[in-house]
Amino acid sequence: MKVFYFWEKDSIYDIFQIIEKCPSKYKKILFNIDEKNEFFDNKWWIKLVIEKAKEKQLEIVFEISNQKQESLMKNLWVEYIWKKEPLYKKIKKSFVDFLELFKSKHSFYYKHYNIIKIILLWFEIFLLFFVVYFLYNLITPKSDVYIQASVNIKHLINKIYIYPFEQKNNYNIWEKENLPYKKDTFEKVYTLKIPVKDIKYIAKPSYWTVIFYNTTIEWLSLKANTLLKTEDWLLFRLVNWVYIPPKDANWKIWTAKVKVRAETTDENGLIMWEKWNLLEWTELFVSKLYLSYWKKKIYAKVYKDFSWWETNSKWEVTIDDVNLLKKELLEQFKKNYKKNIYKYLQIGWNTKIPLLYKNLYGYKNIKYNIYSNPWDKTAYIKWDIIWDIYFNYIEKKDLKKLFDNYLKDRLVSKNDFLWYDENSIEIKNIDNISKWLYMITISINVLLWYDFDEDYNDIKSKIVASIKSKTVEEAKNIILSYPEISGVEIKTNDRLHKISNLNSRIYVHIVK
Repeated sequence: MKVFYFWEKDSIYDIFQIIEKCPSKYKKILFNIDEKNEFFDNKWWIKLVIEKAKEKQLEIVFEISNQKQESLMKNLWVEYIWKKEPLYKKIKKSFVDFLELFKSKHSFYYKHYNIIKIILLWFEIFLLFFVVYFLYNLITPKSDVYIQASVNIKHLINKIYIYPFEQKNNYNIWEKENLPYKKDTFEKVYTLKIPVKDIKYIAKPSYWTVIFYNTTIEWLSLKANTLLKTEDWLLFRLVNWVYIPPKDANWKIWTAKVKVRAETTDENGLIMWEKWNLLEWTELFVSKLYLSYWKKKIYAKVYKDFSWWETNSKWEVTIDDVNLLKKELLEQFKKNYKKNIYKYLQIGWNTKIPLLYKNLYGYKNIKYNIYSNPWDKTAYIKWDIIWDIYFNYIEKKDLKKLFDNYLKDRLVSKNDFLWYDENSIEIKNIDNISKWLYMITISINVLLWYDFDEDYNDIKSKIVASIKSKTVEEAKNIILSYPEISGVEIKTNDRLHKISNLNSRIYVHIVK
């Protein structure tokens, strides 16, 4: 099983790179991610990585190091293994256990003392070689070269022929790039409720008197027409100015009686009519005053039931009201026509690209749910309009496969590695070729960089040979002369800041 390591600063973009370029011979890979990395704090990232791996037919196993990570993996039903205990800790534990057992005269170690002496001798020899190796590393300079591949961004345009999925067999022999498009239909319901035409002329809102309370230490001055609101969104306005002093030193709360007038509609635009009749002790607040509506320190109370709403005639739905409602329903629906399609596509991870062009989308089977008919005695009219919206689309996965082949054959040399953002796919134009055949122009952003893991041109070996015994600055200039490299950092333990003169002591690392 292939193991990939990710450090604290590595991003999900780096993980996607590994998945994209993972050879097909690996069916199962192991991700060892630094526990300080933000990856394990984001469930969405883990889901995206799993989905990406499924596209490549890969199975990912995560190495975990704590209980929190284990709980997260279990919740997401993701395969995991625990990180192995470091070797030095195992050796230390074994050595301590050995000394404890060796003290006992009846122990196995005590009885086989001669054999153990031989084992310890070999251990000492091994330790001696280790010390020699350590001193060799200490004496001979070591140089670490960190290089970053140049990334080229290209904006590609490609023309693709599309045709109905039902006629797929007729176009399979084409040498041109082509895709079938499919059809989808969904139902959309839109509701509208409007007052009948002359509602504002026949309704007479109620007037009444309320008692205002000021529990603050500030003077209260409210001008006429100040908007008041109840907890259930009913609206009223002051008829006259209000002046109320603050509470005094004896904590006496001042009050004032004020006339209020009901608004025709409530805060949601619905007709208030019977709701104008407020019950005793209903509280009203100044809508735009923080100390009133939010803090409840300035408020008014109804001290007697409101009962003065009246109308001069009965409301009646007319043919004009019905025609106006139909017109409004159609206009409101058409205004958000394309938005409804995109909202529908958001379900299911947005795997479809809609073709919103002339005959490729539309609506049919318009129906109504009728709640109000002409000559009904009601203050408002309400209908539902129900549409069957249809649109044609192409699958993102089909387009991705087509782009993969296109880029592999025409754009990328064997020395390059490729990645592109599926979300950057954009339809620029659609041309109708024949009755059901279309040519679409699609753009996409592509990233290209040299694949240093394969290193077909043996660039890493050439770098090592060319920077031997050079100063750090000279080595950097040599490395940056390669167009495949955009950045370099060199670390050396040489006191003169020079690169090691031994190939074996120069290590080239690829920063991803």
